[in-house]
Amino acid sequence: MRCITVVVLASVLALGSVGFAQKGQATDKPDPSAKPPISLKGAEPELYVSPVYLGPRDPSQYTPYSGFFPASDSTATIDVSNTPSYDGFGAACNVRVVVPVPGGKNQWSGVGWRVRLSAFSPSYLSEIAVAVTNVNGEGYVIRPGAGDGRAGSGAYSSGGIRELCSFYRVPPIDLPDGNLYLEFFETFDDATGCGQDGNWDSGTLTFAFTNAAPFDGHTEVGDAGDLPETAQATPAGPLRAIRGRIGPNDVDMYAIFITDPQQFSARTVGTCNTALDTQLWLFDANGRGIVFNDDNGGAPQSLIDNAAGCIPGPGLYYLAISVYNRDAVGCIGAQIWADTPFNAIRCPDGDEAASRVSGWTGSTAATGTYIIELTGAVGATPGDPDDCPPLQGWDEFADGGGDAGDLPETAQSTGNQVLQVIIGQLDVDDVDMFAIQIDDPAAFSATTVGGADFDTQLWLFDSNGKGVVFNDDSGGLQSRIDNSTGCITQPGVYYLAISRYNRDAVGCDSGLIWNNSPFSTIRCPDGPESTSRVNGWTGSTPAAGQYRIFLTGARGATRGDPDDCPSGPPTQPWDENANGGGDAGDLVSTAQIVYSPTATACETRVNPITGYNDADDVDLFVICITDPANFVASTIGGATWDTQLWLFRCDGTGVVHNDDTDGSQSRIDNTPGCITEPGIYILGISRYNRDAVDANGQLLWNNTPFTGVRCPDGPGAANPVAGWTGTTSAGGPYTITLRGAYFVSQGGCQQTPSCDGDANRDGVVNDADLLIVLFQFGQSGFGLQGDVNNDGTVNDADLLIVLFNFGCGS
Repeated sequence: MRCITVVVLASVLALGSVGFAQKGQATDKPDPSAKPPISLKGAEPELYVSPVYLGPRDPSQYTPYSGFFPASDSTATIDVSNTPSYDGFGAACNVRVVVPVPGGKNQWSGVGWRVRLSAFSPSYLSEIAVAVTNVNGEGYVIRPGAGDGRAGSGAYSSGGIRELCSFYRVPPIDLPDGNLYLEFFETFDDATGCGQDGNWDSGTLTFAFTNAAPFDGHTEVGDAGDLPETAQATPAGPLRAIRGRIGPNDVDMYAIFITDPQQFSARTVGTCNTALDTQLWLFDANGRGIVFNDDNGGAPQSLIDNAAGCIPGPGLYYLAISVYNRDAVGCIGAQIWADTPFNAIRCPDGDEAASRVSGWTGSTAATGTYIIELTGAVGATPGDPDDCPPLQGWDEFADGGGDAGDLPETAQSTGNQVLQVIIGQLDVDDVDMFAIQIDDPAAFSATTVGGADFDTQLWLFDSNGKGVVFNDDSGGLQSRIDNSTGCITQPGVYYLAISRYNRDAVGCDSGLIWNNSPFSTIRCPDGPESTSRVNGWTGSTPAAGQYRIFLTGARGATRGDPDDCPSGPPTQPWDENANGGGDAGDLVSTAQIVYSPTATACETRVNPITGYNDADDVDLFVICITDPANFVASTIGGATWDTQLWLFRCDGTGVVHNDDTDGSQSRIDNTPGCITEPGIYILGISRYNRDAVDANGQLLWNNTPFTGVRCPDGPGAANPVAGWTGTTSAGGPYTITLRGAYFVSQGGCQQTPSCDGDANRDGVVNDADLLIVLFQFGQSGFGLQGDVNNDGTVNDADLLIVLFNFGCGS
């Protein structure tokens, strides 16, 4: 991302690492509950002046500026003509100057500019910046060309001196040593190694100064602690304000006494007390949550009072301040308040709403000063809050002895006590599964909200390993499952699993038990193998780290003896290169024949088919389908690119097609009734938008709708495929998961039934055909395999045909 739009009230930039987004930076699945950017009327000024904390400055690295000309004892103007803009912040070659403040003033209060800038391609004018701070490194980054995402030259003016507080909505900066420190730099370094990215061609910067009013309140002494046991006392008497500093991952807590809950308020909003995105928290004398607020009045600063009736009466309380998203957690580590809604003043509503505070979760980099203004409070000394009760939980390593398995047979048993939390760690491609007892499905919940910093997924399986309920995203990228959808039908032993997105549960035929989406819904099984027991996991993931699963309505259990997957017919995989010998062709005549001398035609199942899709590639495979109603082919979870699946008859005419079923992956089956009879078929895969056409170049299927499983509906629907249209880049590897698909005879499409009575069309009349007729005996309807004379009924006539031709073709 080249043009950096910085809304000053949204965050403090940590320029020590330089804090600006990188060009071309990609993101994964977006967090559905991430805080939206603050939108303020007339917010354009915040593009130009944005808060920064750089750490203490070394005056010896700055050149004294002596050429400024104060317009009065309250302003100073410096000439920036011909000042080069080199590298990112902190580079040794950057221009640094120190400006003494005129008139003995002790606070920087305003700024203005009138400049002409040049940016040398590929650098942008929006990337030319100057950091202006005090000796402690507190200050602002000024970018006159903010929003101008181009190279070249441009002239920019602030329209006069603008107040930091009233115009830019940020606090004035105290100047302990009477100096301003300026460093000219690039927010994105295109010409590295001290190459010049841009230039301040001409113009001036003007700074306004004042004397700070005396502070009437308590100033933080050292670093206030973050829990009631380490909270800082406040002096006796009316407490009108608290002033302090927050560093990375810091929380400051103070003891206060609220004399009248109806008159009480604490605020960082509205008076330029801070540029931080604050959160305010109030806890009672035992550390239990009382009231909280994140954003107030459309700003990222905070206000708490008793408007919601959360404060029960006068007494000792603990007031805490943190930067978003550093959140209070209870005795088992779950959040006392939910993350959202951001702008409400709320009583505790998180998974540990009734708990005392025992710590904080979430990492923050922001650093800066704050002032909390108070009403209805006096100073107080910390008390002796209640301790947390002993933890009732299970640790994968401390209690379980090592890595929990990923299937019911290898799941960790969890004792027999109440389970409030399960603690563990996910490694590369890891899934952890635990046996639990649910006595009351209505009371059950499991969540990783506040318990993980990676994109989790939670799964619940019954005592036989069959899918029960699942969720991916319920609290941001974290997960929650409960019985709100009625998926848990009875008490009993269940298997709870956690994985990182996108490591997904598959059934006995390697199909997904749950579809990938929708992400945010708590769902009963809805995938192609929704009724199967879990037999494995698909999708590759990096290591995720530690997690906590917070539970209600659950206790420990011992894993049982779940049912195995049914044996069914034998299954073998097929790989385009390892088994097929190279690239599968894209026409009927060049399709790869899924044949093996160790497989029985139309009896040995094939699953999965794997291969590689090159540029403009289409891969076709000859397979046998014995039961159209049971046939499924799917790339869901088996490809990272936009697939299309196709099915053709041996004469090349189209049968069924799908582009998108789950995201950009595909699934075909016989739900629309396109497959009218058992037989030999050709399965194809291509990348969107490589489409089947007839000899006249007409589409066999229309391009849309993308999400339907469709019989041929294009202008060439009745004609055989003769080629493919559309240019595509290489797709990469793929896996087609199959159900109801079988190996074929060596002849593939050339192996047509030459023997009467060949019910399964494998070229031989044998026991398999006799069993088909016997099992379907008495059934009526067209398309039955056992109806070898095609009269609509499986009866004595079909049985006699099989018996008279028994052994034909062998």
